[in-house]
Amino acid sequence: MISLKEFIIKQYIDKITKKDVYDFGLKNNIILNNNNLDIIYNCIKKDWKQIVFGDVTPIFNKLSFEIDENNLNKIKNLYYFFKEKYKNFLQ
Repeated sequence: MISLKEFIIKQYIDKITKKDVYDFGLKNNIILNNNNLDIIYNCIKKDWKQIVFGDVTPIFNKLSFEIDENNLNKIKNLYYFFKEKYKNFLQ
């Protein structure tokens, strides 16, 4: 059974668009080309549960072959920033 927390996050993820991902990247000095945008967007849609609640290392390892190192480092920094910021909510 899915928890209320997971349900709320899934509802949000279901509504995210590629434009949302692109705009968020721009706000955080991450410029994604169309290929990188597709990769990140699909990763978020497909692996959101692992990204939010699990071990993200395998995802970052996979992305290291698909996205340039500079952008990947920025994405990792954002991930760890928000993971820390919302850790009490995500427990």
